Amino acid sequence: MKKRTEEYVSAVSGGEHRDHSAGCSLSETEKIDVGRYKWKTASILKEYSPSNLNEIQVSKQADVLVLFSLLKNRFSEEILAKNWEYYEARTLHDSSLLPSVYCVTACRCRKTEEAYKMFCHAIDTDLGNNMHSSDEGLHMASLAGIWQCIVMGFGGVGITDRGLYIEPVLPEAWNSLEFSICWQNETLQITVTKEDFDVKNLTGKKVILYVQVKDSEGNLSEVKNTPVILS
Repeated sequence: MKKRTEEYVSAVSGGEHRDHSAGCSLSETEKIDVGRYKWKTASILKEYSPSNLNEIQVSKQADVLVLFSLLKNRFSEEILAKNWEYYEARTLHDSSLLPSVYCVTACRCRKTEEAYKMFCHAIDTDLGNNMHSSDEGLHMASLAGIWQCIVMGFGGVGITDRGLYIEPVLPEAWNSLEFSICWQNETLQITVTKEDFDVKNLTGKKVILYVQVKDSEGNLSEVKNTPVILS
């Protein structure tokens, strides 16, 4: 595996790469302009070897954010926001599957504009002007990530210890959003607008879900987990 990696690095860098490891401290590596390499597959490998990258605060993909996107109720919005900002500044976005994770997490810490930018990167993976990731078929993992952006991100659907949770965050570019999900064998139709959102139970049995409650000024109520019974 090591030999194959070195051969790959040699190929993309024209047969040579600079050694940045000698004498580098962590404070020095933090000065690297990560923006030069963002959204460009393997571009950083033209200047740094894989062993050098272990000494630099740079990441191909931030797996920590996957944890946050799955276990949202375990962390405060402040923690989500701080980690989003920390890792986004250091992430290369080399993976086509990562923008959807950043999008969902951005929605959950109310970074709607940043979330929409990540969503646009996600759809450009297979719908952009220069995409070759699905020449031989469907790029299913990427398509699933786009679904997560829409339903779990902007649609605000999640699962907590108490059950189904809905907290939509509609981007400025959209006037409305409508989708259906299946929860405990019941089909729920969710419609989100700029002002409100509506949930309809299409199958008739009782379903309990939780929503964020806001006061007349749009601030979150102290009662953050309000049960709603649909029948």
